[in-house]
Amino acid sequence: MKYLSSCIALLLISFSAMTTAADLKVAVIDQVGALLKSEEAQKMLDAYKMDIETDRGKIIALEKEMTSMSERLEKDSLVLNQSEITRIKTEIQDKQLDRNVLIKKLKNKNQAAQQQIMSQLGPKMEKVLEKIQEKEKYDIILSRQSLIWADPKFDITEKVTKELNKMK
Repeated sequence: MKYLSSCIALLLISFSAMTTAADLKVAVIDQVGALLKSEEAQKMLDAYKMDIETDRGKIIALEKEMTSMSERLEKDSLVLNQSEITRIKTEIQDKQLDRNVLIKKLKNKNQAAQQQIMSQLGPKMEKVLEKIQEKEKYDIILSRQSLIWADPKFDITEKVTKELNKMK
């Protein structure tokens, strides 16, 4: 009898938990996606792209020079003397180092641009999320990055981006 009472109690608790979970209003957001799709972030990204274009051009030029020099070494290795071969190999290595420095510089600029976008738009994102939460009465807003899967009907990313664009 005691076992039966325990089973009935457990069953009732399970049903009440399902009802409570069904009553939750849940939303999912890709915060980074919402920020990066906003008009303000797009303007910042466009400025960043213009800023790095010179460095990207330098990297491409260095890669072409290295390819050209390597092809020359392959083609003319039988005719070139050892000192000329050594000089060309050293030049290729120097260009490779220059290329690596430029790539690292671009990565640092990229990281700085992302941090700038997040620091400038982060507070706006928080205000927008609070506004949407109060208006829609969400019980939980989850980050898309922390989920394995979520039904798209719960996604409020586009709504947040639209609200960010309204804020100036």
